[in-house]
Amino acid sequence: MTHGFAYGRGSDGIAGRKVALAVTAGIKKSDYCPQGRYHFSLREVLTPFELAFKYYFHADYRDFFAFYGAEETPGVDYVSSDSEIERGAREYAKFLRNLE
Repeated sequence: MTHGFAYGRGSDGIAGRKVALAVTAGIKKSDYCPQGRYHFSLREVLTPFELAFKYYFHADYRDFFAFYGAEETPGVDYVSSDSEIERGAREYAKFLRNLE
């Protein structure tokens, strides 16, 4: 975040403004859980962003959007079908409309 834009003397920054994250995870949602490949939920991974936006920048932090792919092995076998991508686009558009 840039001083004078997001925070700092003489700047209203992003205080009170809506902020939401959109994440392309690239892997299966099940990999983001205590028993999964990465042992943490995506929500837990994104906690530092929530902390910064809510409590440091005083923004109106909203929930995140995630598009999960179908990667079987990191860096290998990445497959998201056209229908998954189209469904993700529809879900993302809905997510944006609901931010109002």
